[in-house]
Amino acid sequence: MALTLDFADKHAFVFGGTTGINFRIAGTFASHSAEVSVASRKQENVDTAVSSLTAAGSKVMGVAADVRDFAAVGRAFETACAQFGNIDVLVSGAAGNFFAPAGTHARLSAACANAH
Repeated sequence: MALTLDFADKHAFVFGGTTGINFRIAGTFASHSAEVSVASRKQENVDTAVSSLTAAGSKVMGVAADVRDFAAVGRAFETACAQFGNIDVLVSGAAGNFFAPAGTHARLSAACANAH
C-alpha cells in the first residue's frame, strides 16, 4: 500500500526545526508541499535552515525564539501566522532541558489549551 501525503495549503510549524531530526521533520513537511515555519533560539540556525529549505524550492520562514520565553513564543506564532495563516500542524521539538518552576509549566499548558 502506498502512502500519499499532501500538505498543500497547510502550514506546519516546527519548534526546534533548524537542526537534527526536527530539521528533517520540517524538510519532510516542505517536501510534501506544506508552508513551513521553523524556530530556534539561535538566529544563525534559523538562517541556515531557512536558506537550505528555500533552496530546495520550499515556502519557509523562520524566527528566533526561546521556548522558555512565553512572550517570544507568542511573537513567533504571530509572525508565522501573519505570513502563512493559521497553523495546521505544530511540532514541539525544541529541547526543553531547562529547569523551571512547576507553575511555569501549568501556565504554559493553560495558555496552549485556550489558544484557538
